[in-house]
Amino acid sequence: QNRDALRDVATSHRQLGMLLWETGDVAGALDSSRRALAGFRSLAPGAPSGSDLSYDLAGAYDKVGMILQETGDTAGALENYREAQRIHETAAAGHLENPRVRRGLSVVHERIGTLFLQTGDLEAALASNRQAFELRAGLVAEFPLNADYRRTLLVSYYNDGEILATMGRTREALDSYRKDLAIAEDLSQSDPDNEQYRGDLAYALIRVGDMSALMGNSTQALTGYRRSLALRSQDVEADPDNLWKRASLIEAHAKITKTLAKAGQHAAASTVYADTVSLMKNTAVEPTNVLYRTFFANTYMDLGEAQAVMASGAGTPAAERGAGWGSARAMYQRSLELWRDLRDRGILDSVDANKIDVVAGEIARCDQMLRTKPRADTK
Repeated sequence: QNRDALRDVATSHRQLGMLLWETGDVAGALDSSRRALAGFRSLAPGAPSGSDLSYDLAGAYDKVGMILQETGDTAGALENYREAQRIHETAAAGHLENPRVRRGLSVVHERIGTLFLQTGDLEAALASNRQAFELRAGLVAEFPLNADYRRTLLVSYYNDGEILATMGRTREALDSYRKDLAIAEDLSQSDPDNEQYRGDLAYALIRVGDMSALMGNSTQALTGYRRSLALRSQDVEADPDNLWKRASLIEAHAKITKTLAKAGQHAAASTVYADTVSLMKNTAVEPTNVLYRTFFANTYMDLGEAQAVMASGAGTPAAERGAGWGSARAMYQRSLELWRDLRDRGILDSVDANKIDVVAGEIARCDQMLRTKPRADTK
């Protein structure tokens, strides 16, 4: 009975940790998740491999690893992921036909792949993610009606797209994102009120839009971005404190702003730009949260680029160009401050290490344009 009570306490800590994480309280989430891990570890001795308790323990290591990864502690995250991997591989010895074992192993490979992506080891990230993919594809082939297995496969397609996009393999990334989107569409249609499926669909639409924009198809990009925006607007209205949902809504706004600016639709871009800046001002993020701080830094870069495009547009009146370059500079400056803060805290991801110089260069360009006296428009 005492063991049951201790397990209930550990489970409560795990659930609280996840709730705190969703609201952006990373420190509180990490504390609760570590309490959960300590509780499950105290119960682990004597528990047979492959038991529910062993999966609880592996899951606790996984959650601590995810939160540490979000704070930029990649070494600590990998250590926890390896512990989870050890537990799953022990359970897999001689029992790899067990679907639960294969699913657990696939999660470990997925996590390690995202960690390698964060640290810039792209080949290792791709290899690890594809280990997860193979396990999940096998599960879906064996259990085609299992929605959970199909969703895990969706995540592997998404991660494959993320890695390939970072490698610059845009067309291959688009193919992976489209496969992700196809599953997300199907799952969401089967259960329209499922928040997780709605989130998957919103992210897939954004990423297909990103690749379409890179390939010059602004119409297709805007279609995806706007569908994502509609989904996330409803989600944030229903759950305004959820940081994941707010970040996704902000991203959709920013992507639409930049795409409209590049398409020459400056009035529409300016309207969405104002909405994006307002959302960001009203969204608090802890300084140690590397995931969201990085997201904000990248988003300010996108907004700076949008303003620079509009300021330099042939149809922009000379009297408005200075204001446009000033707005661009302000966005780039906010981005630079975030990148430098991440660097100074020692949590700047390797894949983003060059962005300080990139943004500094954009600020210099804005300064040069602001020093240039605009010529009067001619008719």
